[in-house]
Amino acid sequence: MAVSIAKGFNTKAVIVPEAMYGTLAESGQQALPIISETLTKNYVYMQNEVKVAGGASRLPSQLGNQTAGGTVTCEWDYDNCSELLTAAIGSLALGVFTPTEDLDDKYSIILDKELKRHQFLGGMCQEMRIRGGAGINNGKTLLETDWIFRSMTESDTAILADTLTASGKIKHSNLTFRIGNGTDALAAGDALPLVEYTFRVRNNLSVIYASGNSGSIIQPVRQSMREVTLEITLPYYSSDDETTAIKTAAAAHSLLQADFTWSDGTDTMLLQIGEMYLGDYPNQNIESHDMLPFKAMFDVVKNVNNQTYLTAVDYDFLLTLTLGT
Repeated sequence: MAVSIAKGFNTKAVIVPEAMYGTLAESGQQALPIISETLTKNYVYMQNEVKVAGGASRLPSQLGNQTAGGTVTCEWDYDNCSELLTAAIGSLALGVFTPTEDLDDKYSIILDKELKRHQFLGGMCQEMRIRGGAGINNGKTLLETDWIFRSMTESDTAILADTLTASGKIKHSNLTFRIGNGTDALAAGDALPLVEYTFRVRNNLSVIYASGNSGSIIQPVRQSMREVTLEITLPYYSSDDETTAIKTAAAAHSLLQADFTWSDGTDTMLLQIGEMYLGDYPNQNIESHDMLPFKAMFDVVKNVNNQTYLTAVDYDFLLTLTLGT
């Protein structure tokens, strides 16, 4: 008898907004440009602690709480990631992704793995990372999202949709990064070349089990402030104005501003950071005989002071997508 074998290159993936937490909707799906995932179902077994005279063997356990989660990694593009970004950031209107105080949107992620359709339900995004560099994924920017799900089921039903919208990739070679203090608006002279970077948004969502839910979690809510960080690596440690400004800001514990612009000549993605400060002093470790790299990590905070030049960024960051420019 022929044996069916599931293959990664035949996997299809979609994200589906849910109207009711933990219930799959049969419409509104968006195909995902997925390249890998670690989604799995997790069980917690209640160990039997009853003592049995004269024996070291443990009695059988019982099934306790259960949840599901993991990471979905996609090649970031201009047209197929809006639901992922909304899940992680909170609000999308007229191409602008705006951070919200609370996250309420919930999602299903469906993976068609040929043999079975794996349905992860009641999903909320715990963390998002935008990660890029010349040596990362052949220069194509990654969008990584970490998820908390209420449950996971399997189905023989075909996946809802599997067609990606034709789109340009968001490439490291199309990136312009600028950084400076808040005394004036960022300009062309504030540009710095990056070897690699990671922009991270952690939502600090709760995982709470409550009675009456058959061992599954109730809908997560934000239990602490959002954490936003930026890590950058420059190709070398130099005396240029921007590198000097970073070191000066580190020594003075002062605030900086920055932005990322990815553009392929048709579509543009703009990430604006109103205020950030050095979480650690920049290091220039000796790693080899080569030029010393320059690495820095920033904590991104609410834009309280730099309102003169970034009036639209009334949060810790703002992400704007413009198609057809």
